[in-house]
Amino acid sequence: MSRTRNRHRLPTLFAGAWRVLFFHAHPDDESLWTGGLIARLTDAGVTVRVVTGTRGERGEVVPGPLKWLEGTDELADYRVGELTRALRELGAGTPTFLGGVNAREYYRGPGFRYVDSGMAWGEDGRAVAAPDAPRGRFSEHAWSLRDASAAARRFKPDLVVSYDETGGYGHPDHKWAHVIAKAAAEGRGVPFIEVLEGEASDVDAAIAVPIDLDRKRRALAAHASQLTLTDDGFVLSGGQHHELSPVEHYRVSRTSA
Repeated sequence: MSRTRNRHRLPTLFAGAWRVLFFHAHPDDESLWTGGLIARLTDAGVTVRVVTGTRGERGEVVPGPLKWLEGTDELADYRVGELTRALRELGAGTPTFLGGVNAREYYRGPGFRYVDSGMAWGEDGRAVAAPDAPRGRFSEHAWSLRDASAAARRFKPDLVVSYDETGGYGHPDHKWAHVIAKAAAEGRGVPFIEVLEGEASDVDAAIAVPIDLDRKRRALAAHASQLTLTDDGFVLSGGQHHELSPVEHYRVSRTSA
């Protein structure tokens, strides 16, 4: 069966889309949050582009043989390689980084990139930027608004997908990805679709999208510096265990076009 003949199996929110643009904050987010949907879309002949804000260069590394990468200049390049392999597994082409080719308003010189804000845990249990977050970091960087809009203008999506306003767990890079993705969707006059984590209080009001869990696991396996797969889910670098669900949850943004 051809991929386009699978279109009738697409969830209602995505049934009319031929081009879908995803905005994510760091490598691995595309697989953790939306890997199942990306695979379903590409299997149905939908063209998907994933724009990633940073290279996750300030993130932690799981214990084991890759731990030496943590805090080194090599980590960013390694995570680009992980993202490349994950997107290949999902059928979503090659990585596009915000501020780079196809995702920038104008050229800012060789080597320009948005920098990961790092992470710490706030008193309310939500993620915040690391105390030593560098100047020019991705979160709240005004240039990124123009670059996101340029990415949407060039790709011409029917839908834009990213996090909700909480960023899922409060990470400032995730929350900013929501802001720029929503602005890009509004600039194109297309719906903005939010992905919700399984624990979100309003997840019952969203559309549950069944996914190929094995396919999502294969994409996650590419991100070996950031997580370790288990029989029922995965363990992050900080030791947090999460179960994988056979569904992902999405909704149209309350203020979307």
